[in-house]
Amino acid sequence: GDVIYTGTPGTTRQIKPGQYIPNDALMDAGAAFEGIDHASALIGNLGMYGPVYSHLVRTYCAGDYEAMAKTVLQVRASGVGASVEPLDLTTLQGKPEVVVPQLVQAYGGHAELAGYVFLRAVARACVDGLDRVADLLKKDRPNRVAMTGNWFANAAFKALLQDCNLEVLDTPGAFDATNLGAASEALRRYSIT
Repeated sequence: GDVIYTGTPGTTRQIKPGQYIPNDALMDAGAAFEGIDHASALIGNLGMYGPVYSHLVRTYCAGDYEAMAKTVLQVRASGVGASVEPLDLTTLQGKPEVVVPQLVQAYGGHAELAGYVFLRAVARACVDGLDRVADLLKKDRPNRVAMTGNWFANAAFKALLQDCNLEVLDTPGAFDATNLGAASEALRRYSIT
């Protein structure tokens, strides 16, 4: 089935109740269980990258996410970033207001290049997470993904996922999927009571 990226970059796969039992292999793959009743899912959160990206956008693009995505896409199209070493996301330790200036400085003060390298690393981490969960489930890694939440609105992130050989589906309601899911579950529970 398709894999869904949620507000925090990660993966989820709908499962039947009791289909998987918690074990060390699941823990090693970074997988966990989430959801209730008919909405059980095997998930893998990859990290809290939203605050770092948000701070980068606020600081260098006056909070204009579309402008940042456009500049990142320009770096991608120019090929300038292709030769830049991949970013190790585990080096981004600390508060965003400390991490972001260090990240930008590491790329010669070029926020657009820092944004490109950062988003490319997050996209690669998503693909690596998919690989881990697919190996765990003894399945082929999906080549189509649906996205939900704020990351869906990031055209540059979607393009970088496509660079990783993933087809990103245009899912109706994707931006508000988390809120819509919570609302529908609340209505379902209210109807039961």
